[in-house]
Amino acid sequence: MSSNKSTVPAHAVWVELSTRIATQPLHSRSGDEETAVASIVAIFKKTRELMEKNPEAEEFLSVAAALLETVRPFTARWHGWMTEDKELRDKEGRPLPRFRDEWVRHQFRRELAQLQPLMIGFAKAFNALRKGEIPERKWIAPKPEELEELAKEAPKPKRAKLGKDLLAGIGPQLAIHTNPPGQDATRIAAINDAERAEILKRRVILNLPHADDSKRELINATGLGFSGGGIRSATFCLGVAQVLARRGLLKQFDFMSTVSGGGYFGSFLSSYLGTGDFHTETPPQNQKEKADDATKRFESAFHSNADRREPAAIRHLRNYSRYLQDGTPLRKAAGIGIVLLGILFNLLILMQIPLGAALLTKALHASRLLGNFDWIRDENHWFPPGTALWSKALVMLGFFTAVWSLIYPRVKSRAMASPKLQGARDLKLWEKIFPIILGISIFFLTIWVLPAIFRGYHSFRTAEIWGHLGALKQRLEGLSAVTGLSLTVLIGGAAARLKGEGTTGRLLKFAAVIAGPLLCVFIYLSVSYRMIFPVGAEPWHWGWVFAIFGLLAWWAWGLVDVNTYSPHGYYRDRLCSCYLLIRRWVADPQSIRPSLNLVEFEKTRLVELNGGAAAPYHLINTTVNLPTSESRELRGRNGDFFLFSKHWCGSPLIGYFPTSEIEAVDRHINLGTAMAISGAAASSNMGWQTKDSLRMLMTLANVRLGYWLRNPRLGVAVAEKMWGPGSLWLFREMFARGMDETKKFLNLSDGGHIENLACYELMRRRAKFIVCIDGGMEPSMVCEDLMRLERYASIDLGIRMHYDVADLRLQANGFSKAYGTLVKIDYNPPRTEFERRNRKPEDAEWGWMIYLKLAMIGYAPGYVMDYKRQNPGFPHESTGDQIYDEAQFEAYRALGETAAESLFNAAALQANSMPTIAEWFSALADTILPDNDEAFR
Repeated sequence: MSSNKSTVPAHAVWVELSTRIATQPLHSRSGDEETAVASIVAIFKKTRELMEKNPEAEEFLSVAAALLETVRPFTARWHGWMTEDKELRDKEGRPLPRFRDEWVRHQFRRELAQLQPLMIGFAKAFNALRKGEIPERKWIAPKPEELEELAKEAPKPKRAKLGKDLLAGIGPQLAIHTNPPGQDATRIAAINDAERAEILKRRVILNLPHADDSKRELINATGLGFSGGGIRSATFCLGVAQVLARRGLLKQFDFMSTVSGGGYFGSFLSSYLGTGDFHTETPPQNQKEKADDATKRFESAFHSNADRREPAAIRHLRNYSRYLQDGTPLRKAAGIGIVLLGILFNLLILMQIPLGAALLTKALHASRLLGNFDWIRDENHWFPPGTALWSKALVMLGFFTAVWSLIYPRVKSRAMASPKLQGARDLKLWEKIFPIILGISIFFLTIWVLPAIFRGYHSFRTAEIWGHLGALKQRLEGLSAVTGLSLTVLIGGAAARLKGEGTTGRLLKFAAVIAGPLLCVFIYLSVSYRMIFPVGAEPWHWGWVFAIFGLLAWWAWGLVDVNTYSPHGYYRDRLCSCYLLIRRWVADPQSIRPSLNLVEFEKTRLVELNGGAAAPYHLINTTVNLPTSESRELRGRNGDFFLFSKHWCGSPLIGYFPTSEIEAVDRHINLGTAMAISGAAASSNMGWQTKDSLRMLMTLANVRLGYWLRNPRLGVAVAEKMWGPGSLWLFREMFARGMDETKKFLNLSDGGHIENLACYELMRRRAKFIVCIDGGMEPSMVCEDLMRLERYASIDLGIRMHYDVADLRLQANGFSKAYGTLVKIDYNPPRTEFERRNRKPEDAEWGWMIYLKLAMIGYAPGYVMDYKRQNPGFPHESTGDQIYDEAQFEAYRALGETAAESLFNAAALQANSMPTIAEWFSALADTILPDNDEAFR
């Protein structure tokens, strides 16, 4: 029996231990770490006070001293991790303590988990003392095995339920174009069948969950989403993938959906894991050999060599991270030459417009429709003498305008009152006639104005200032086209950089808009003036101008393929040299056995992907630009989701077609081309991100990474006979005219121009578990792309997403609290409040998505923090920077690695654990979801 003097103080400490966080679970969303520290400190202080007040309670003093000795090392470290919060103060106005960064916050949680079993033992010991019993030794100084038993007695946190198993596949939410019409269900079933067969075959080989389903159904599909963001995103995704590979999770993903920069790394996985030779003699035949082949591929890609150096493939990515500048001097010069040649070609194609207009003006002048131009050189007259033709044109224009202004309101009023009245027919008739009459009026008005324009141009040419700058004038006139285009590009570049902000930005943006048309006007006036008036000996002969015009027209409309001289091809080849690697056995003259070498670039066909079982099924996301489509389904998006994959390619509005047909229609389509199209961020047409004011400028300056694809709707037989996209398509790209789903060619660009997270297609397929890696540039950390995905999913698919990004927001110190959050995807949301209240978690059709974002939480490897110090914009440096040195590459890779590891720490999984994806998500839901979430019901 213990002393009665120990009963009262033991009871007081027992109450403290039993009711405070010392023995209770601390949920990551409902617990505050600073409050937890204060709670432990309060127990420490309370115990000391009771020891001072009860000096004769020997049994109590012995156990209390052991408690203080156990707690003191923890509290001493925790105090060293804390600083003062200048924004939060106590009742007396003193700053409250807070952890200095997220690293020590996570470290505190780990240490609290270590301390809690010890505190449970002390709670049992003090409970015995308050009852007059003698505590057992194992409660006060437990051995390792006894400590494990105490840990089992800790209150168990709530366990989240992740909903029912999901049958994966594209649903009927989106109507797709089919030929013949009305075959939506058949086409969707064909897509689902092809993808299901591919994934189930891979699951069987790798012995993954739900591998050999008797109903041949795809259950609980898993997907990786690699976002846009250029090489920044590709490198960040690499770090995340390395962690997933070490944990044995990377091979468990069924789908890999990529867009833009994420597609660089995704294509690396598809080419390196899914193609090439990993055997010396015959390809693997049975399931075991195929599984061994997949294991070798993963080990070769992600496991260190015997000398502990990183794998050759990863080192290749690091060494080629300056891919746009790599290569021989000749290759670098070729890249610059392609851009400059494209600018020249665009200018020559555009020259047809002012030259054609100049020839028409010469013809009008020769026919005397423009009257006598002699007055233009008369310094005493600024306006031409009136002629009957001009007067009639003006009278007709004024009369038409006046009559229309008087009649239209009356006709419109009658039509609105009753559509069946004659007024409605009159209104339609007037609306048809109006454009014709207006066009004729504008033509005659132009004829009347042209002489005055030439009078101004003549005055400009003969201005006195040119007398002092005669030589400069001649050079400027000789280089008028080049000078004008250069100024156009410079002005547009400055306007794009300023993004139209401020007065200067708006002026530059306006200048960029009018620079292209002004260039055409200047060339037109210059050529027309020289054909009408002698500049030097005699006027230019119209025949020479016509010959040049005819030669340009023959070249532009008969020989040009606008795909061939855009930077797309150079960009594709540079990307392929860095990211498209395969392993191939080659003969080694120094050895009897062949050796294994890396091959940098291989034109891998899409239908040849996934030759083995290592790589997930790759979905490559692009945007088909359709600014003139009449489909209301686009709703201002200016484009549609266009997908490349092994078996099917297309979009809902265009339709889906077998990939073999797409590759037959366009021989240039392969993995490298699809990767480059998906990453064509700089294009004249960019879906909802299109800058109408800069479209013409970007086309002229050859900023055209997009691609014109033969429309597969036409069929293989027709499309194969078509010549490539000529000058007409350049004009359509420049002016956004005639770009819809019915035309012969489709303009494809970066998938980020419609959805930048690459998760829309995964959600269309009802994936159960998704890892979304957002490597996009967003210094504000407001998660715009996630919210855009939520909007698309809600409108198009009827899906509801539930998430909290508070921990990703920037704090006062400029850092976030976490790298990511957990998103609940409700594929079948309740239609009424009654359904919501009565739905059981185990019956809910939920999917789950880890949203992992480029974030800094205040700690990372030392060299990453040092890079941050030297480059404050990190980790959201400009996507325009696509040339990384070693320090920059490693900073983003290591950040991805750190971010991924944080998810395993948050899930309380040991470093050497090899969980399934379902187990990982379950552990994350237990700790990250708010404990009042529906999943905890």
